[in-house]
Amino acid sequence: MVWVRSPVYFYKRGEMFYFSRAVPSDLQHRFDKRKVEVSLRTKSVSRARKSAAALSDRLERYWDSLRMELIYSRELGLSVIEEGTARQASKLTFDEVLELYHRLKGVGKTKLFFEGSERSIRYLKDCLGHNSVDGLMPGDAGLFRDYLLERGMSASSVKRVIASVRAILNLVIKERGLSRPNIFNGVFIPKDLDKRSRPPIPSGEIQKIQNECRSADDEPRWLIALISDTGVRLAEACGLLCSDIKLTDAVPHLVIREHPWRRLKTSSSNRDVLNLISDFRVISRC
Repeated sequence: MVWVRSPVYFYKRGEMFYFSRAVPSDLQHRFDKRKVEVSLRTKSVSRARKSAAALSDRLERYWDSLRMELIYSRELGLSVIEEGTARQASKLTFDEVLELYHRLKGVGKTKLFFEGSERSIRYLKDCLGHNSVDGLMPGDAGLFRDYLLERGMSASSVKRVIASVRAILNLVIKERGLSRPNIFNGVFIPKDLDKRSRPPIPSGEIQKIQNECRSADDEPRWLIALISDTGVRLAEACGLLCSDIKLTDAVPHLVIREHPWRRLKTSSSNRDVLNLISDFRVISRC
């Protein structure tokens, strides 16, 4: 019996494993680098082997689709893009698209906006193994969805990442006048079958926390007491002015508004919070 050893496309650098595979010579003109090299984000040999095999399989299918595209074009008598033209088209990278998105859409946005979009594009590059917008294929949207789910993301997180990538590509398609559809439009994302609703904190536990806050009677506990009583976010509570606390009105309430030192998460976060207990120290001190 002759044993045929399967090729290994991963190696260890430090404590992490990395995937590495050379781009076939007949397709190198389509890309901006000669080798696909991405982190597998694992320290486990077995997980690295499985991830590398899956990524290699995706690359094989992707490369085969590029070869079939050339064959079909010749059989149908269509004009085939010359090598120089293909190289020019593939120069638009995901990194450049992201930079354009940040420059046009990032004005006045928080750090969270930039970190989220950068993370989404990093996931896309890690999944596809290249950095070329021209290299996107129709089936890549489904591969990206599966990649995110395999990472253990929930359906809502996958939707958020794909929505970010979709918005970035929509912008560059319009700005650069690209005659290509956005493959991330209408991607089906299955629901989480094991998703569980988060139960509320029992009222007895909230009362216990509030009693401890009264007993300790210091600034951190004033803040905890206020949050436990009103349900406002931590940043919202920290950014309050004394003038935002309305205890003398007919209905005592908090006014949650944006301030120069603290932005709100969404526009709907502007609101009045009515459920107050006026004997909390953080309120009475004002």
